Amino acid sequence: MNENDLRVQRTRSLLRQALIDLVKSQGYESISIREITQKAQVGYKTFYRHYAGKDELLQALVDEKIDDFKRILSPPSDPTASQKNTLAALVYIETHAELFLMILKSSAADQLLTAAVEVGREEGRLTFSSSQIPSPLMTHHFASSMISLFRWWLESGMAYSKEEMANYIDLLVIHTLKQLAAED
Repeated sequence: MNENDLRVQRTRSLLRQALIDLVKSQGYESISIREITQKAQVGYKTFYRHYAGKDELLQALVDEKIDDFKRILSPPSDPTASQKNTLAALVYIETHAELFLMILKSSAADQLLTAAVEVGREEGRLTFSSSQIPSPLMTHHFASSMISLFRWWLESGMAYSKEEMANYIDLLVIHTLKQLAAED
């Protein structure tokens, strides 16, 4: 299948949007492929030409959102990148709050968020290098802490503004890890 074909792109876009709309109205677990294809106005067999099942469609959607997010990240060479990227993440998550909350609450959250964890690990590796703490441990802590705090923020109804939450994350995670890295 030609990924650059406009019909392929249109069909996939319709299926992703149908999934998002259905998740908002009835949650992920109860959605059938038939409902997705009806909402997207796409043939049932057409769905299977693009995806093996609804989990694969959801993973494609998650991967698309993560790729979109990676494009807005400040480079690690920017001294304020960690703060800027935290706020950018909160803005992005707020924009897609229902989708991210659904993903974080799903039984497949760990699998779905593998790419997000890898983005976090890469950011952590580039930002917090420490000879005192092994890099894989430091970067895993950073990535899992960030995802956990983002989840808490969404589940609490975004109890704090994006700016306040970015500041709290900076104090709880980023500042602490930078201090540990500086102690070497």
